[in-house]
Amino acid sequence: MRSVVQRIRLFIRDLAAESMSLVRALVQYRERKRVSQEARDFGPVACLCSTDSTDQPPDKDQVERWIADLNPWFYQLNIFGVTVKPGVYPSREQRDMSTRALVNRQMCRATLLVREVAERFDFRGARVLDVACNCGYWSSVYITRYGANSVVGIEGRELFIKQANLYYSSLGIQDRSLFVEDNIMDYGYERWGEGSFDFVLCAGIMYHIKEHEELLQRLSYVNRSVLVIDTRVSQEGQAFVEPGSLCFNAIEQTRDKKVPRKVDLVDIMLRLGYDVETLQPTFRSIDGVTGPDDYNAGNRICLFCRRTR
Repeated sequence: MRSVVQRIRLFIRDLAAESMSLVRALVQYRERKRVSQEARDFGPVACLCSTDSTDQPPDKDQVERWIADLNPWFYQLNIFGVTVKPGVYPSREQRDMSTRALVNRQMCRATLLVREVAERFDFRGARVLDVACNCGYWSSVYITRYGANSVVGIEGRELFIKQANLYYSSLGIQDRSLFVEDNIMDYGYERWGEGSFDFVLCAGIMYHIKEHEELLQRLSYVNRSVLVIDTRVSQEGQAFVEPGSLCFNAIEQTRDKKVPRKVDLVDIMLRLGYDVETLQPTFRSIDGVTGPDDYNAGNRICLFCRRTR
């Protein structure tokens, strides 16, 4: 009698697991269909993303036009053999200064978000969720260099969705990515199912919102193993309304900000069932990682959070 009950339980468990896989596949199909419909106005980028990887790459002049149409960029990239120089200011002098700072920041942050993280987490076969992903640069490294299986990127700005689609097409990994334009506080993460992402990256966004615990609770629901938070922090948990261009900031709906305190973020993650390690910078404070982005001064931190329960 006991063996019959055990077999029934195993059958029910396997049936539930198979049903969950089908649900996730259906969710992904519907999400891709929705994004495809939203992308119909993307112009050449949308066409490029549907190009078979065996086709001849576009000519250099065409690529340069695509890159120029999608300015400003925040990362130095190579797209179909053309180097993208980041920069967000109009004058040449300001642009050169901006480029140096952004490249410095990219290189320094790579020691934390790539090298240090990859030493602690095996990306092989991992499903990655990249929140406020910009052009998806960090996740592209997880796929191409460390063997991650796929990435879902959530980004509130259409410009960066277009950049991500173009960049991933140039890398030949567009079929392993899904980029969704949405407010990170409105997106329905739960549609993917509990524990559906092995690795969640939350970089450069916590100081652009004020609902820190709400977001982390929702991300922890879909996270199975590791969640990394890279953010500016303050001693007081400073609240403010962020001025300036939306290219610098988050979308209009998240203009009200609160720079989190490190102690509060750590406390939230501990209560959510994670061990928390602060990754230590091995670089000096140079242009691009100074002031509010100075890791060495403790103004910006990178938390590696591993689920324990």
